[in-house]
Amino acid sequence: MLSALVVLSLAPLAPVFGWSGWWRPVLGGWLAALAVALAAAAFKLRGPTWAGLAALAYLAVGAAAAAPSQALFGFLVTLETVRSLVFGLVTTWKEVLTVPTPIGLGASFGVAPFALAFFGVLAAWRLRRWRRFGALAGLIPVAILGVALVLGEASSFAPLGVGLGSAGLGLVWAAARRGTFTPRRLTACAAMVAVMVAAGVGVDRWQASSGPGRLVLREFVATPFDPSKLPSPLAAHRHYVRDLAEEPIVTVTGLPTGVDMRVATMDAFDGIVWGMSGPDQSGSGAFVRPSAPAATAAQGRVIEIKVEVSQLEGVWLVTAGWPQEIVFAPEDGLLADALRVNQDSASALLVNELPSELAYTEKGLLGPSWTQDQIMAAGAAVRPVPEAAHVPDAVAMTAVDLAGDAQTAGALASSLADGLRERGFFSDGVSLTGPDASLAGHGADRIEAFLEAPTLIGNSEQYASAMALMARSLGLSSRVVLGFRGPEDVASGPLQFTGADLEAWVEVALDGLGWVAFYPTPPRDKTVSEADVTQEQEPEPNQLQPLPPNAAQPVPPDLEVGDVSVGESEDSEPAPEQAWLGTAVLVTAGSVIAALVAASPLGLIWLLKRRRRHRRRSAKNPVLRMREGWNEVLDVMADFKVTPPPGTTRLEQASALGARLGPARRSSLTALARASDEAHFAPFAPTDAAAQAYWESWTRLERSIRADAGRRSRWRAAVSTRSLRRRRRQRLGTRETREARETRETRRTRRAREGRQRGRGAPAGGR
Repeated sequence: MLSALVVLSLAPLAPVFGWSGWWRPVLGGWLAALAVALAAAAFKLRGPTWAGLAALAYLAVGAAAAAPSQALFGFLVTLETVRSLVFGLVTTWKEVLTVPTPIGLGASFGVAPFALAFFGVLAAWRLRRWRRFGALAGLIPVAILGVALVLGEASSFAPLGVGLGSAGLGLVWAAARRGTFTPRRLTACAAMVAVMVAAGVGVDRWQASSGPGRLVLREFVATPFDPSKLPSPLAAHRHYVRDLAEEPIVTVTGLPTGVDMRVATMDAFDGIVWGMSGPDQSGSGAFVRPSAPAATAAQGRVIEIKVEVSQLEGVWLVTAGWPQEIVFAPEDGLLADALRVNQDSASALLVNELPSELAYTEKGLLGPSWTQDQIMAAGAAVRPVPEAAHVPDAVAMTAVDLAGDAQTAGALASSLADGLRERGFFSDGVSLTGPDASLAGHGADRIEAFLEAPTLIGNSEQYASAMALMARSLGLSSRVVLGFRGPEDVASGPLQFTGADLEAWVEVALDGLGWVAFYPTPPRDKTVSEADVTQEQEPEPNQLQPLPPNAAQPVPPDLEVGDVSVGESEDSEPAPEQAWLGTAVLVTAGSVIAALVAASPLGLIWLLKRRRRHRRRSAKNPVLRMREGWNEVLDVMADFKVTPPPGTTRLEQASALGARLGPARRSSLTALARASDEAHFAPFAPTDAAAQAYWESWTRLERSIRADAGRRSRWRAAVSTRSLRRRRRQRLGTRETREARETRETRRTRRAREGRQRGRGAPAGGR
């Protein structure tokens, strides 16, 4: 009876491990403990003997129930399973709390439910055998239930069933132990359980209306794996297409025709790169262990492919469709514990870096194929994606231009992709000169220059980023995918992808269709030439067009205005004295204007700030440059009426400023503060390049701050004297502190001298 209560008390851990990862360790621990208890009772084993038997059962059964991925053939004990089962008694609790749920069964995660079931049943059995303290055995399931609740999730799992089952079994056990249990008492027992349920429901309603959900430790432990902190995979696109263009990256066997291979899915844009959401958000940042049931809306046939990775950098695995199962080669079996899968973005990764050579087999689920008519008729689907930051104005204007008269979300996305493909030209940017020059990058500055150029020139990195941002500006949920396009004709043998085959495309959420892929990049053979650039450029306004060869040239009337004839050619040079006079007038006027600006109070404030900034940035010592760079940050923020508390460190100042400017800028300010601290206190001096990069980072951040502040606030900050007064107060405070210290030292010296003089003037002898 008590062993059944122990198993029921572990029910709140089912959502944490998933059903497939919960029943195996719980059932294994329960059976192992029952076997030890029955053997000890049958053979009347004493303490040391049954304790040794319990240790052997723990290791033998635990290999198959708690750590099957590390056991030989899935159930035989190995040195790795012994290490996990022993050390897991201490370390598994933190791992359970720091891995996104459901965590499944892998590594030493299963040690937690297995140990709770095993030692809970053994403890209840031993306490029940004591005559004086046998009643304490009923507290064991209660204690295990409390541990399961704090290790579980904030949402309840089958509370009615767990509560009724625990109350009923507990009452039956208590009555049986006292010897008062009879079948006719079942009615009274049911009535008592009903009263307890009614009271529990009332308390639950009161607690739900009075405050937040129950307390769980998971909410107070930070998850160590955060995909948002990983480098952007799209930022390495130019490295692959330029440096590894002919190198084999991935070799795939069994890929169906027209199926794309996905590397990473990015839905967060911070103005610099496309990245992943955080683990606390749904979308591209919620990665779980693959042993959990796949929660995907895809319904289609299952494919099985074999993948060999040779030069893919980072943590991302190449997958096709929605990955359902990924099996590594036998020599890489331990990588299964580092595998994480995101079913929403259909991405997979390893929490550690990929090995240099990697082979695995993936079973994926392919979704249905949609026709163009279905896509054009589909509406928008609302999917949780982070808001894009620092999007240039050219994105929205170009989106409106390309959208035309499209009415549905599918038609809008198709118009954006078709418009970019038709207007643009392809260039991988291998050559940085000539008409096909294309710089790398996909941030706000690069996309603005890309869209405002007379000719759209770039590769999939720029086209995919631009289309995703344009779709966001039209109210569509979009994200960027990096991977390899599936060829239309696949040979029977292995298919090899090189660095030049890496491409980015866009997925837009459509109602009833899910995430639909769009490819805005022009074909690779659609390259730009000098003639194309000349044709794309608009003619100069008011430019005279040449006349036909046989047309009569118009002759203007010979009217005289002063000494200049209207009929003279426009290319005739003015008289030397007139040119000299015009230059003198311009120089004089410019000098007068510059003097007026410099003499005015507002101009003087602006010049002082510019001189201060130039002096700080051009300091000869890199340490001084980076230290004064942080002072420039504080001065600029002071002009915007944002000041940190006095007497705080640089990191504390960055945190206080970031609280006013938002989390994205808070991380940038923290990085600047940390770099300034390292330059000031580190044992090694920073380089000139580090100081230059420091000032460039601050300049980009300052531009974004000024852009969001508004024109009126920018003008006020430009002529504000707060930063000048702030520096003056600091200098005065330093001087006053120095003067006060000198005054104290002078007083101390004078008192000592007076004391010595009094001592010399005292009469000798006597008192």
